[in-house]
Amino acid sequence: MEPKRLGYVAVRRFIRDGDVLLWRGTSWLSKLIRWAGRSPYSHAGLAVWIRGRLMVAESREGSGIRLLPLRSAVAGAEVDLYEVGHGTDLAVDTVRDQVVERALELLGQAYGYRRILRLAVGRIPLVGRLVKSWSFDDELRIDGRLGIVCSAYVALCWHMAGLDLVPNLSDGSTEPGDLARSALLTLRGRLELE
Repeated sequence: MEPKRLGYVAVRRFIRDGDVLLWRGTSWLSKLIRWAGRSPYSHAGLAVWIRGRLMVAESREGSGIRLLPLRSAVAGAEVDLYEVGHGTDLAVDTVRDQVVERALELLGQAYGYRRILRLAVGRIPLVGRLVKSWSFDDELRIDGRLGIVCSAYVALCWHMAGLDLVPNLSDGSTEPGDLARSALLTLRGRLELE
C-alpha cells in the first residue's frame, strides 16, 4: 500500500524533533544498501527544529554529520516520515529536546566508511563470519575513528537520550531498514515538498 502523501504545510504542523526520515534512494549505492539491508530504504536522518526552521540532521558520505534545511535535504527524493513513539505509552516527548542536543553535539563527526564497508561485507555468505571477528566492536565510539553512518547516527541520538529504537541491535550495526521495522516508529507518510 502506498504511504499517505504529505505536503510541506501538513508536515510542518505535526513533525516533531527527533522524528525519523527514511530515504528510498535510487543511485547504484542506494540500491546496494537497500538490497543488503533487505529494505526499501537507503538513508536515514532526524527532523529537528532550529529557531522555527525545520531542518534535517544526517550523516552523509562525503560530508559526515551535518544539518540542512528540510527542503534541501529531501529535494528530488522519495522520503518517508516516521513518528517516534506514536500510539505508545512511552514518555517520548520528554526526551525529544535531548535527542536534538545529542544530534547537534555530533555535528562534524566523520562519515563511517569503514563501518559501512564492514556492514556490506558482512552480508556476503561465509565471509560474514570472518567480518564479525574484525578487531573493532559494534558499539560506536564518538571519537571519529570509525565514523558514523546515517542510521547509526539516528539510533545513537535517541539511545543517548534514553530510548533504544532497536533494542536487540547495537547502534553501530543499525541500518535504515532496522529503523523502519522498529516497534517504536510509525509511518506517517511520504513527503511531497515540491
